Formats: sequence, C-alpha cells, structure tokens
Amino acid sequence: MSDFEKGRSYWIGSYPNFSFARPVVKKPTFLRLRDSFEYEIQSRKYNIPLFLLPKVSIYFEIKKFLVDLDLRILVYSSLVEWKGLAEEGSVDNENEWEDRKVGRRKNILVRRMELAKHFVRTNIEPKWIVLCLLPILPHELRPIFQIDRGKLTISDINELYRIVIYRNNTFIDLLTTSRSMLGELVMCQEKLVQEAVDTLLDNGLRGQPMRVGPSLSLHRCGFPCETAIELFQTFVICGLIRKQFASNIGISKSKIRKKEPIVWEILREVMRGHPILLNRAPTLHRLGIQAFQAI
Repeated sequence: MSDFEKGRSYWIGSYPNFSFARPVVKKPTFLRLRDSFEYEIQSRKYNIPLFLLPKVSIYFEIKKFLVDLDLRILVYSSLVEWKGLAEEGSVDNENEWEDRKVGRRKNILVRRMELAKHFVRTNIEPKWIVLCLLPILPHELRPIFQIDRGKLTISDINELYRIVIYRNNTFIDLLTTSRSMLGELVMCQEKLVQEAVDTLLDNGLRGQPMRVGPSLSLHRCGFPCETAIELFQTFVICGLIRKQFASNIGISKSKIRKKEPIVWEILREVMRGHPILLNRAPTLHRLGIQAFQAI
C-alpha cells in the first residue's frame, strides 16, 4: 500500500465526517497519472485520432443510403410508428411535455410519408437528390469574345464554372495528399465547394429567365398565366366588354381577379394574334430581340 493510501485510510478512520475533494472537471492532474509515461504515450495514439478525420468515405454514405432506400418499406414503417404513437397517447393532460413531443414526432412521420408517396407516385429515385455530376452548357451559350486591343470578355457563367472546378480540385488534393487531416479543415473546404455549386445553380443556371422547351416549336414560347394576364390585360378587358361578359372596366377587372374560366378563353384568343418580343441571350454584340408566339 502506498503512503497516500495509508494516509487516506488513517484520515477516514480518525475523522469519518471528512471526505477528500475531487476535481470538478475531468482535467489531467498529477494524482491521475498512472503507471509510467509510456502508458500515456500509448493512450495518446488512440485518443488523438478521435479529433481527426479517420475516414473520408463518410461523405458518400448519404448517397449509399439513398440508393438502398426502399420507399414503400419506409412508408409502411412510418405508418406503423404513427399508429403506435396514436395508441400510446396520454389519457390525462398532466404530462403536457410528452404530448408535445409525441405530436412533433407524428408531424415528422406524416411529412415523411407524404414525401415518400410523392416520390413513388412521380417515379423519382431518392438518390437523384444528391448531385454528383454538374450540367455543363455548350460553349455556344457561354461564349468568349475578343474586344479592342486583344482583351477578352467572357460570360459570367464561365467564371462560376472556373470557381467550382478550382475548389473541387483543391478538395481532391487535400483528401489524396494529406494523410492526417483535421476535421475542421476538411469541413471548411467542403463548404467552399458547396457554396460554389449553389452559386452556379442559383445565379448561373436557375437564374436564367429562359429555358429550352423540348415540346415547343422554334417560333413558340411558354408563358406563365399570371404574367400573360398582366401583359395582355388591356386586350382581355376589351374582349370581355366586346363579347358582353362585362359592362365596364371595373367588372372586367373583377372577373380577371377572380380568374373566371371565360378570362382564360379570351386570353388564349388574344395571344394567338399578338406575338411577344423576347431578348434572347447571349446578346453581347448583336441584336437578339425576336418575336415568338406565346402559348
């Protein structure tokens, strides 16, 4: 028995009402050192890697999980859990906190079942929500022009593509060359790649006001109903009054606000004889305004 243990036994036998104080926080102290420093060195070999990123493949686990996900089984299991929570509802109102907790869980299950049913109904695979490949526009839609004195001007989307490629290559080099990586460093670089992709989709691709419609002819363009009714509102009002569906402008606008069926019929008739002018991109150094038939 060590001198410390002998002293501790003596104090406990002589003064039973006294107790030895312990550290409040679990910090290493001199009394907590065990055996020799070799034990500490060996333990650090197992403790320090916990603060590093041991596996890079964890970022691909979400995609793997979505590939193996069965939506029908997910709907069934969620429904079974929802029915179990409904049957286990508290009888009295004393446990209000548990009732709120069960209610939140039931709302989550309902949203999960609705989303899974929507995926099944529309034949959407869950793995599609994870983007692995970025769409690249053809070079005709993102041109590079040479202006005065040999200077080049490029489309903004080319710069967005460049940022995505640069950050993605930097992230790949970080994963392949570094043997021991801090988790914070990897997460920071991953966020930079995600921000570049989000900026490309929001400002580069989704931000374009015009899209290609595979089912449309070259002289046609699709037009939102709300935008069309505002653009051709004067012609629609004239059509309603001329066909005696309204006696004045106020009644015509009231019918338009209520979106009555006759309004859409007159709008289609008006749009047949009135083409619209659109400015087609890219129009850096040439006129791109062309007439299209709106449908």
